[in-house]
Amino acid sequence: MKGFFKNNYTSFAIILLNLFLGLYLFSSLPDQMATHWNFDGEPDKYSSKWIGIFLLPLSNLFCIFFLYFFIKYSPKNYQMKRSEKSVAMFNLAVTLLLMILQTGVLLASLNPERYQISNFIILGLAMFLLIGGNFMSKVERNFVLGIRTPWSVTSENNWRATHRFAARLMLFVSPFLIANGLFYSLNTKIALALFLFAMLIPIAFSLVYFLRYERQSN
Repeated sequence: MKGFFKNNYTSFAIILLNLFLGLYLFSSLPDQMATHWNFDGEPDKYSSKWIGIFLLPLSNLFCIFFLYFFIKYSPKNYQMKRSEKSVAMFNLAVTLLLMILQTGVLLASLNPERYQISNFIILGLAMFLLIGGNFMSKVERNFVLGIRTPWSVTSENNWRATHRFAARLMLFVSPFLIANGLFYSLNTKIALALFLFAMLIPIAFSLVYFLRYERQSN
């Protein structure tokens, strides 16, 4: 557990910073904050500002401990003992994604005319892909994290090839999202489509790799 906290101290620090920022702005925030938006970036659900401040940071904290629990109690040889730093990088990617979203929630609540949540969503997804592309190829085979298909989990070669491909694809897509999030008003649907493209194409790659290189040997 000590190593877990050491590897993830940056994520924990960012979560605390998020909470302090929300509490610092508490008196300036409206009693009802937008906490859900449609695909056009328009708010369609409101909650109390307590929920607006605590929901994302606490969800972030839950995800980190949830991942730790499932890795720790995974079957033998699948506990990712050599991938602790990669797991910490994944946690950091999720934390930065949620930090950017939380910042967008707060700013959009304070000044909805100036700040659009869609830009923060796009930048958050871009940050996740950018960091993910730098750790994805280093993750050991497991049942919790990564591109977990029947073909990748049961084959070391397939796992490595699939995650190298996924890492390159994530790094390729992320600059487009960053540029559009910073300088253009990109439709959120398009951003989500690009994100899903980077997440789902590696699944197809894993199957193609199996059919091309491994099917005859099974």
